[in-house]
Order: sequence, then C-alpha cells, then structure tokens
Amino acid sequence: MLSSERNNYKPLDAPDRTNEGPDRAAPTQRLVVRKILTICCCLLIFLIVAAYMALVWIGQSQGTTSMLQLTPNIVLYCTPEDAVDMDNVTYNIWWPGCDYVTSMQNFTDGCLEPCVDASIMFDMQKLNEELPSKLVSYPSRTASGFETVQLQGLWLPADASKFPGPRPRIVVQHGFQANMNEFRQQFVAFILRSLGFDLLLNNFRDHCRSDHSRERVFHWGDAYPFDTLGAWDYAKDDPDGLLGGSMDASKVGILGFSKGGFNTLNALGLEGEIPGVWVDSAPSEPKTVYGYGLELFLKGYGIDFLTPLVLEPAWAIILHNGRAAGVDMEKHLPATTLPLGPDTKRPVYMVQNIPDTTVPKREAEKLKQILEKYPEKYNLSNVWLLDKVCKNVDHCANHLSKLAEYKYRLCSFFASLFDLSLDLCLSPTKDAGHTGHSHQGHGHGKKEAESAEESEKGKAEKAEKLI
Repeated sequence: MLSSERNNYKPLDAPDRTNEGPDRAAPTQRLVVRKILTICCCLLIFLIVAAYMALVWIGQSQGTTSMLQLTPNIVLYCTPEDAVDMDNVTYNIWWPGCDYVTSMQNFTDGCLEPCVDASIMFDMQKLNEELPSKLVSYPSRTASGFETVQLQGLWLPADASKFPGPRPRIVVQHGFQANMNEFRQQFVAFILRSLGFDLLLNNFRDHCRSDHSRERVFHWGDAYPFDTLGAWDYAKDDPDGLLGGSMDASKVGILGFSKGGFNTLNALGLEGEIPGVWVDSAPSEPKTVYGYGLELFLKGYGIDFLTPLVLEPAWAIILHNGRAAGVDMEKHLPATTLPLGPDTKRPVYMVQNIPDTTVPKREAEKLKQILEKYPEKYNLSNVWLLDKVCKNVDHCANHLSKLAEYKYRLCSFFASLFDLSLDLCLSPTKDAGHTGHSHQGHGHGKKEAESAEESEKGKAEKAEKLI
C-alpha cells in the first residue's frame, strides 16, 4: 500500500467525524430552543386559559352572591328592634351626606345640602306626624307556577282636609336591596302626599315585613311582578275596607325605582288595566345590572376590555344557580311582557341619571326602543336624562338633587294620567338649598322644568345622543 493511500485509509466501520465541530452542534441547539419555546407557549396558553377560567369563576361567584343571596338591607328599619314608624322614620334612617341620622337636629348642619334644604326635612317630619299611616297586608297576585305570598305594605293617604276624596292612588315599588322605609321611597312619598295622592308603599316578598318565599333568594323577573300586581290589586279593590273604598283601575298608577321600575314595566305588560307608570332608573334585564358591575370591577384592574368574554359564561352560571334555587331571573323581562299589553297607548315616563354607576344610561335607550316598537300600546311621555349627583349618590336620587323640577314633572305626569288639573302642580314648595322657612311657588318648578328642557336635551346629545 502506498504511503498516500495508507494516510487516507479508513476502516469501513470507523465513525465519520468529518462533520464534527462547532457547526455540527447548531442543529441540536436549535432543536432544544424549539422545545423550550413550545413548552413556554403551551405554558402561556395554559396560564391564559387558567386566568380566564379564574375570572369567570370569580365573576359568577360574586354575581351569584350579589344577584341572588338576600342581604340584611332588605329588612333594615323593619324589625321590632329598629322601632321605625312614620312618626320617626325621617330621623331614623340613612340619608345621602348625613349617614344614619338619629335626630332632626342632624339635618340642621346642612348635611343634605345642596340637594335638600334642612327646612324641607322638617316639613317632611311635620307631614308624617300629622297624617295617618297604616300597615296593611295582602297577597301577591295568584299566578300559575308561582307561590302566592302574603305581603305587607304601608298605606299613606294624603291630607283629606286639603284634598277631599276620592283621591287617585299610586303604588310605590322599591328597588334592589331596599324596602318601604328606605330614603328613596320615603322621600317620594312625602312629595306625592303633599300633592294630594294616596300611596301604598309595597314590599317585595322576603323584604321588610312581607312573608318569606320558599326560595329565600332575590327573584328579579321571576315572581316579583306578581308582588307589584298584588299591591296594585289591593290599592284598587280595598278588600279590607281600610283605604276608603275601591277605586277605578284608571285611578291607580305605579311608580318604581330601579329593580322596582323593571318590575313596574313587567306589571304594565301583564296587566292591561294599569293606566300608566313612572319608572326611575330601571334596567331592561338583570344581566345588565350584573354586567355593569362586572365591567366596573374589571376596570379597577385595567382589564374591562375582557368584560364581554367573562360576562356570557359567568351569567349563564348565575342563571343556572338561580334556577337550581327555584327562580328564573329572566322569566319576565320588559322585552317579553310589554308586547302583551293592550292597544291603549298607556303613558310611560322614564327618568335616568347619566352618571349612574348602578344602571347605565344605555338602559334607558334599550327600554325606549322596546316601548317605541309598540306605539299603539304605549305613549312614551318622556325620557328625562339628568346629570346630577346627590352627595355621591348617583342612582335614583334625582328627586332629592333636582327636587323642584322632579316634583313638577312627577305631578304633571300623574295629574295628566288621572285627568286632574295641572293647578295641582302649582302648590308651594321650597327650592333646594334655600335656607329658612319661606316658601316659593311651585311655578318656579315649572319654570325650572321648562328652562331645563333645552339644557337636558343638550346633555342628552353629549351623552351619546341617547334621545
């Protein structure tokens, strides 16, 4: 064998080392990097999915608690220990800016101003002391598939010496986690009684002095419409002879706040003889209330853009939990009940506060669209948009923050509904923020209402042209 051949000789089974070195290690390193990246991507996807599922779980858990589970607020000021009645309710409950008051003197420091002057609170106390009141009991309206529950409400007639009977009657329906003794219902009762209307402040089942339901949860659109209708039946028929006799259905209206407004609209669709209703800050469905709260919760963490992704599965679980407890929160919705009403163009007046953090202003637009789909059934008198907050309370408090205008509009609506003279709405009142005990004609409220109309329209256009 030649020396050159000997130098190049390689056994057949000798390993090939021609590709060894730095260049050969590169494919192996790239393979390792790919594996690491694959693992990281899988881990990232897992973390995203886990975080999403955690958000849905937290959302449905909080939603089930807040939307279904009863709270102590529903019986606040209603127990024997509270000892609250119409003689002392003005200074025995919570008021915006004042916290829980224990004496009329608490108002003298102006804690409710500039919403309501202290002198008005003294007028309210005086009226409550002078006029009679009575706790009355009645059943919810009987309906197939729904438990009939004994309810208790508060009968508050107007001053018979100033307003001889028979006087029209208005059922006042409280909202979520409230009852007849909460400030919203009590203050609107003061306004309406001073105008000559008789009132029945109704409590939903499980609330205040009304009997317990089987389910012991918030019903929303399930049985609550029949509670409101039970109160309306009682105010109309006076079966116990405690209200001064029966009243024609055309003289018995309903006013509802928030969830009470939601069920007032449900009642309107279910009962064709209700002549008309006033609803303040009503949602179109319970899902909206939950969804808006969820949106604000996520916004606090800067991730409110995830609201639509979390809302649908979380709400589906909440609905399931409600049905498991025996209630269908979406059983009755204005979108499904209002189409059932007769073709009688019944008046509806809506109020909505633009900065409301409980019921968003877009809900007024949804309800407006529903009502306007049936012009032969409903006459939408107005969608009154306000941009006012009373002592950080932005939900259902405009009858305090805009007292003169609210009172005039409220009076005008019900006076027209009941075929009364609008002179009724020119009764004296005190302007909010006006000190002392001098009175100012409610013509001021009318002027304020008229002059504010253009202003409110301007606000409405700025607020996404809601109207």
